[in-house]
Amino acid sequence: MLAASGNHLECIQILLKCGADPNILDKDSHSCLFRALSMDFAIFIRSCNNIEKK
Repeated sequence: MLAASGNHLECIQILLKCGADPNILDKDSHSCLFRALSMDFAIFIRSCNNIEKK
């Protein structure tokens, strides 16, 4: 969540490549993707779409 809400692209990419689930919900029932969308972080959204699934 912190990487997404802070718009830390390199951290986001590493976490996703290591298998982090961007769909896990926070205490407010929001996903990282939701947080990124609400903060207009297009970089995060593109990163999610570019990660190859294992």
